Amino acid sequence: GSVVRRTAFLDVGGFEPRFGVGAEEELLAIDLAAAGWDLAYVDTVVAHHHPLPDSERDGRRRALVRNALWTAWLRRPPARALNKTLVALRGAARDRHVAAALAEAVIGWRWIAANRRTVPPDLEALLRLVDEPAA
Repeated sequence: GSVVRRTAFLDVGGFEPRFGVGAEEELLAIDLAAAGWDLAYVDTVVAHHHPLPDSERDGRRRALVRNALWTAWLRRPPARALNKTLVALRGAARDRHVAAALAEAVIGWRWIAANRRTVPPDLEALLRLVDEPAA
């Protein structure tokens, strides 16, 4: 879960409606950072999560993978977006939910192409640290 200032949320356009529920906050956080808003982890703030029933988890898994791909394709440089795509392709060979997510993601290619805004290099450097934490 996350807590966001209303002004900041509205400033960057809020959650992308196409994402629905599942990793929608990643794109929002990237857009907030790109717009100059500060982000912080505050361990004294507690968010309660109420997971979906088991019968709905497959759809959520697909949404998580699809939305992660869309986020990469919308905001990350080509090499990073390609890397995330290759990871999904390898996963699709083993997991039908990942394959379905990849297919759903590809269907949105026109929307992605029309809305792609690569993050600035300084933000990309920070995102790479999150992608590849030190061992």
